[in-house]
Amino acid sequence: MNYSNDKGSISSKLLDSLGIYELRELARSIGVVSPTTKKREELCREIIKISSGEIKVNQPITKKGRPPKTITKISNIVKDYIPDEILKLQKPVENESYSNFLMLAQNPTILCSDDIKNNKQVLGYLNSVHGHFYLNNIKNSEFFKFTTFYVPNDIIEEFSLREGDKIIAFAKVSENYNCGVVEELIEINDIEVKNWKNNRKNLDISTYEMPTISTSIFNKPIKKGERTISFFKNDEEAILNIIDEIQNFSNLNNFNEKLVFVGIEVAPEVIYYGKTKKNLEMFATSYYNDLEDSYNAVINAINYCNTTLKDGNSIRIFIFDIVGLLTRLDQYFAHENNFYLGHSVSGVQLVKKLVGLGKAISKDLTITTHSIAFDNQKNCDFIVNEVEKIAKNV
Repeated sequence: MNYSNDKGSISSKLLDSLGIYELRELARSIGVVSPTTKKREELCREIIKISSGEIKVNQPITKKGRPPKTITKISNIVKDYIPDEILKLQKPVENESYSNFLMLAQNPTILCSDDIKNNKQVLGYLNSVHGHFYLNNIKNSEFFKFTTFYVPNDIIEEFSLREGDKIIAFAKVSENYNCGVVEELIEINDIEVKNWKNNRKNLDISTYEMPTISTSIFNKPIKKGERTISFFKNDEEAILNIIDEIQNFSNLNNFNEKLVFVGIEVAPEVIYYGKTKKNLEMFATSYYNDLEDSYNAVINAINYCNTTLKDGNSIRIFIFDIVGLLTRLDQYFAHENNFYLGHSVSGVQLVKKLVGLGKAISKDLTITTHSIAFDNQKNCDFIVNEVEKIAKNV
């Protein structure tokens, strides 16, 4: 499809098809000054004048030379903003799948096809690659399987977004290729966009304080901000106990912690239960999930907990079947051929990071982690040599 007019400059037809954030990025890429301060009509006029050569660019632009004669909708944005390191990546070992943003990066023209749809609602968590942001739409969304959306920098800057933020948004979607571009935010971390900016904080979570506030878990006294590990006979007993604890915490009138569940290959009814609890964030995959889904669940959980803590919210995490989770990550990182205690080094590091999130920053701001394992795993090398050292409270 040709988006140039008879003079070879960018056409108004193209500009009309772009969302405001795409329009701003295009304007910035060809040298428009302060595009975020201009209205749509003014941006369009300046873009057309610059691209036709009617006015000269008076500030540095992202490309050298004269403005392009033609431009396609999203492919130019992808080419300009996705790092060269990503664009140059080749497909890994046989049978290993691309992540969606790699597919998008290497085939940017797929977002210019006729199957682009506007205003589909998406829900997911922000991830970044070399400082550029992507939204991973959760797999059991009503409309999509696992889908990746590019988030323009203007949106990131306007709302001070960071990795791990939970986002509900409207997006342009290429349904045939499971990718798209976010256009308009609806909610950020369960807060409506119109009420968001006053809620964004950036607390220093690198500090530590000894936990002092007592609480309980599985009928055992602990302190908020601690890291614990509990053993159960089997997964059914463990899940029932976790559900009881979630219910107990949810019923407390003075309970002010955000509950988080992390689990790989859990029963679908457990995931459904979690989705019905308002104060519970689920990072879980059902049986026979893709390996990349397992990895993303852990990454999203870690990032979400960190950004939520920075905004001044205490968190309590249940990490279900920690050995099973590690085994699943072993499969994801199998191509690395780098093992420790019989497990992938990358998987071990990731699980240790998840368990080690627990800490007390102040008496009011804590993150408490509860790792779950089974009786027959008590002598597992990973449990004995790594988790018990981190957890302290067994």
